[in-house]
Formats: sequence, structure tokens, C-alpha cells
Amino acid sequence: MYSYHSSSPEGWDEGDLEECCLETLPRKISADDAYFKSIAPVLSAFFAFAQEKKLLKNALILAQKVQAISKQIEKNASNPKTWGMAKSLVMAAKESGVDVTNQDELHQFITRYNERILSQPKAVPKSEPKAEPVHVAQKIGRNEPCSCGSGKKYKKCCGR
Repeated sequence: MYSYHSSSPEGWDEGDLEECCLETLPRKISADDAYFKSIAPVLSAFFAFAQEKKLLKNALILAQKVQAISKQIEKNASNPKTWGMAKSLVMAAKESGVDVTNQDELHQFITRYNERILSQPKAVPKSEPKAEPVHVAQKIGRNEPCSCGSGKKYKKCCGR
């Protein structure tokens, strides 16, 4: 919630929790099924702790909500239709046996991926968006100046 929605736990409500768990995490996080199966139990434990320490007013409601959507979290995370472009690429690389933590292997995979896309016939059905080549760019740190030239930190500008 903090990284993708700039929201600290005190500001969370059921809608924010649902959006993050059912849309943002499955779209962006390239992890295995065990990761997504652990989200509801870990968040429930966090909310129980927050309730016990009286850190969050709505901790009990949030714990119940995350338990109620736990199966949907897992389902969305394993459904390629809910994935973003970057996750789709990483998951395809993993499926091909690429060690995605190895920059050279990943770069080679992206090069082959782009070559395949560029070698496909130009005629693309109108109902299906044209696949664009993926470019490997140097990652911008959250606290570095934004590359758009606004003068703001990346996390406060285009990083949102």
C-alpha cells in the first residue's frame, strides 16, 4: 500500500486493501503461488497485532476483509489476464527457465522476445493490441530526481 498507493496503514480502509490485494499486487509482483498464499495470513497477523496494540482503529475489519478475499488474491495472481506488462514478461522469462535475478540472462531473453515480436507479420487483429518491444532501462531510484525534469523526487512524480 505504501509503495504503490502512498498510503500508510493508518489510512487504509477496506476498499484500499481490496484494490491493493486484488489488483495492484497480482498485476505487479512477479512471485510464486506461495507468496500470494501467504498474503492473507501475514496481513491478518499484522492486523491482529495492530488491534492488540491499538495502533489501528479498523484493524479487525481489515483482518476480516483480507481473509474474505484470500482465495481471490491467489486466483488473480495466477491469472495472466490480471498481470501487467512487466510481470507478463518476467513470468514468461521464468517459464522459459531464465534466472530473472541474472541481468545478462534476462537481457538476452528480452532481446529474443523483441526479435520474435518484430519478426511477426505486421497484420494484427483490431481487437488485439499490438505487442511492443520491451526496452531495458536503467532503474530510477525512488529518491532520485524524476527523469521528466519536474525537479521532484521520482517517487513523488512519475513513480506514482
